[in-house]
Amino acid sequence: SDDSGDLYLTDPNNPAQEAALTGPLLGLHRTVRELERLVQAVEDCPAELPILALVDGSLVLWGLSGRAYPPFVKEALVQDRLLVALSRMRDMAERRPLCLAAYVSLPRSTEVVNAARTCLCPFEVGRCRRSCSNRRSALSPCNLANELLDRDLFQRILEPGWRSAVYRTNSSVPRESYGDQQICFFYLHAGEEIARVEIPQWVANDEKLLALSHSLILDQCHRGQGYPVAISEAHEQAVITGADRQLFKQIVSNILDREGLPTYTSEKERSKRTPWV
Repeated sequence: SDDSGDLYLTDPNNPAQEAALTGPLLGLHRTVRELERLVQAVEDCPAELPILALVDGSLVLWGLSGRAYPPFVKEALVQDRLLVALSRMRDMAERRPLCLAAYVSLPRSTEVVNAARTCLCPFEVGRCRRSCSNRRSALSPCNLANELLDRDLFQRILEPGWRSAVYRTNSSVPRESYGDQQICFFYLHAGEEIARVEIPQWVANDEKLLALSHSLILDQCHRGQGYPVAISEAHEQAVITGADRQLFKQIVSNILDREGLPTYTSEKERSKRTPWV
């Protein structure tokens, strides 16, 4: 699929094989499209300004993990689009002060906690299943970390304004599909919450860009009373109003009329639009 309005992805090697852009797949497509639009917005900015390109959510397409999507779906979303957008960002960052980051509010990740489990385990690596079987799971030493989230850990460690060390995500999606565009993350005490901030490897490797992302995100949170104001304003602009819904219905109705197809509505809806004498 391209931006011509198609609602499905097509296998270039087998046009008869398609995947409808519905449900979780539509969400993944929207995430990629938002990143592409962000790249375009950065390209339109004055070259001398330092820029934080901020994404709401994650840079990892978690929806691809554990789902049996055909290979052409992953190729269309990741190789053909997501990685292209990330590469364009990286190329611009070589010519101007630019950092890309994704802000995850109230994160439920346990990647750091899972790594800490190894410190609680007295057994050799690779003996987990043999040493702690399902029958003895209640006695496992690493159970001390059960139900503990990364944000719980860093709530006790970080002072307001501080960030954690930088880690690289162990998600199978970037590990298997992102190539040299691996995703890293750190935790930030934004004042009101512990947030997870995801950054590409090229930002993590550059101390100046890393510091820029830290300071600008913190400034955004201060301006937004604990949450990045740029994301809050984007949410406000994305709200669909009643007038928007009515316009959409009218557009659909006009298309159906033009194609000679019937339009249906409830009597309740019809009565709302019919004046009473």
